[in-house]
Amino acid sequence: MPFPQPRKVLLDLRDVSVTYGSGPRALVALDRACLKVSVGEFVSVVGPSGCGKSTLMHVIAGFLKPTSGTILLNGVPVKEPGADRTVMLQEPTLFPWLSVYQNVELGPRSRGVPREQRRRTVQHYLDLVGLSDAQHRKPYELSGGMQQRASLARALANDADMLLVDEPFGALDALTRERMQREIVRIWHETGKTILFITHDVEEAVFCSTSVVVMEANPGRIVDQVAVPFSLRYAERIQNSRGIKSSPDYIAVREQVLARVMKDEGGEAW
Repeated sequence: MPFPQPRKVLLDLRDVSVTYGSGPRALVALDRACLKVSVGEFVSVVGPSGCGKSTLMHVIAGFLKPTSGTILLNGVPVKEPGADRTVMLQEPTLFPWLSVYQNVELGPRSRGVPREQRRRTVQHYLDLVGLSDAQHRKPYELSGGMQQRASLARALANDADMLLVDEPFGALDALTRERMQREIVRIWHETGKTILFITHDVEEAVFCSTSVVVMEANPGRIVDQVAVPFSLRYAERIQNSRGIKSSPDYIAVREQVLARVMKDEGGEAW
């Protein structure tokens, strides 16, 4: 997936802060965050618990209004949730009484997309995530990994400019998580979507992303953004993920990011 040259800035955060409460008990959840994400990028956000990762995602999604600062998407201020952003949460949040097909169809149906066009859209994304054979099953009949793939298909079917993903693989077992990392990289390459990906897993962030944003806590702020050199090595990443993760250049970048996430050389986390 070659990036457009030059890349257009899709998301622009300018000194965005979120403060809960006032006076001496005020809690600064996000402190003057500045971030630019270009079209087609896959940007991961890592940091300790309580550093404001989810707050960052919520203000970008429009679920939460910043105390100060400006958020621009395609040059337009973000003031509320919109169809130009789709959120994929930690849990699949599929409607259990609907089939996989019906869950994926929800977004296009709510936008009034004609039936035949909806069918083509839904089938395309079910094929993309490998769930065509399971489209008539209910979510509770699926494994955890299949449920997350269904959630990803539903998010993609909304055809938003940006996909906001919050810890989607945290509850999965190690083998399923490894497969889902490869899947989201493949799908990102095939769709060209812009993705902001929240995760606690530095290894996952370095593997999946074009750059990794590092946050610290108390107050929550962005302290670094590390470019990832593996982002366009698509075939190698998909076919040999463990080989990538054991390579010296991958380990060097992983350790660089970890050094920013850890408090000191002794490895004590924030």
